[in-house]
Amino acid sequence: MKLSKAFEGFTIARISEGMSPGTAENYSYPMMKLINHLGDPDIGDVAINDLRSFLHWYATDYTPNRYGGNTKPLSPASVDIGWKAIRSLFRWLHEEYDLPRPDIRQKRRSFKTPPKQPFTFQ
Repeated sequence: MKLSKAFEGFTIARISEGMSPGTAENYSYPMMKLINHLGDPDIGDVAINDLRSFLHWYATDYTPNRYGGNTKPLSPASVDIGWKAIRSLFRWLHEEYDLPRPDIRQKRRSFKTPPKQPFTFQ
């Protein structure tokens, strides 16, 4: 099964189980980037080094194409969503199809959420 088809099945299954459409949409962006980055391999061919390569590229070399033209690297929180999407997909594949999990040794990147700035009436 191709990675793109696996993600499609994952999305359908999780939404039918109650995943919010917003979460599904948040996961779809980094997953499409992963699929493009790896060339849509068979899920059994995805290895830990493929995931590490993608997450490194996504955090450092990927240039977002935002509406306002801002091309700054993704925030650590955005990269974390990509990690969560990968983790969720491969957990589901393991539970659903008893496939090995290449993601299991990929540690979560550490980051601190920036403090919220109070609103002022200036």
